[in-house]
Amino acid sequence: MASEHQKPTDDIATSVALAMGKDAARRAVDGLLSSDEERAREDGAKSKSRRNKLIVYGILALLVLVGVAGMMLRFWPWFLLLGLIGFVGLYGWSRIRKRFAGRTAPAADMLTEKAETKLRVQAPADAQDEVRDAQARAEANALAEREIEDELLAMKARLDK
Repeated sequence: MASEHQKPTDDIATSVALAMGKDAARRAVDGLLSSDEERAREDGAKSKSRRNKLIVYGILALLVLVGVAGMMLRFWPWFLLLGLIGFVGLYGWSRIRKRFAGRTAPAADMLTEKAETKLRVQAPADAQDEVRDAQARAEANALAEREIEDELLAMKARLDK
């Protein structure tokens, strides 16, 4: 019984495979037998279609440009008024920002000073010792660099003589 059910599907699969093979063979033969003239005609049709699309897009762009220009000519006083309002708003915003920037800067400085003093008070003694050690090391490094620079300057002075 199982073989009876598989026969129709095998026949369908075989017929589909044969049809696909015939189609592929036909396309291959057509590709070999087709002349350069036929290919040129197909390419010409594609380029003509592309040219027609570009012409249509150009005409549409020109119509949009004419429409925008007409709108600008008809409503130019309103556009001028909007530009003037925008300029006044920008000038006012810059003035307000400058005025409030001067007031907020000292408050920010006060906040940072308070935070630094709070950190200093809350820092344990070990952390303060570490900070002092780091500062001492930085000063020692700076002193060593200065000594090296002085020696280099002295050597240059001797060479110049």
